[in-house]
Amino acid sequence: MAEKQLEARATDPINPRGRVFFLIDSHAALEQSRNALHDSGVETDHMDVLEGPAGVDELKRLMSGSLWGESAEAVYQDGISAMQEGRLAVFIEVPGVEEAARIAELIIPHGAREIFHFGDLVDTRLSA
Repeated sequence: MAEKQLEARATDPINPRGRVFFLIDSHAALEQSRNALHDSGVETDHMDVLEGPAGVDELKRLMSGSLWGESAEAVYQDGISAMQEGRLAVFIEVPGVEEAARIAELIIPHGAREIFHFGDLVDTRLSA
């Protein structure tokens, strides 16, 4: 499993550009999502999983000093609330919005929600 450990990011924050962000309830649900992605040929080696107080701090660090649109900021706020309630926030690298939409279709059945693609110029909500 190639999840990046949050502790290693003390000076290297996550860059959300070119990534899909989603919330999921548990490690078991995340593993089911990862398996569905892998079985469909989606690369999952570049996945960052945030959780707990360290995850909340990381999202807050991402948000500080950045000019995010209202919808992106709302997604991050939902991520903070979710982690405070014990859920996980996940970033996974994608080559573009088409692949992001395919990923959303694959992970929604496993409980993923608040799926959002951060593109170079346009950010796209992929789920409710």
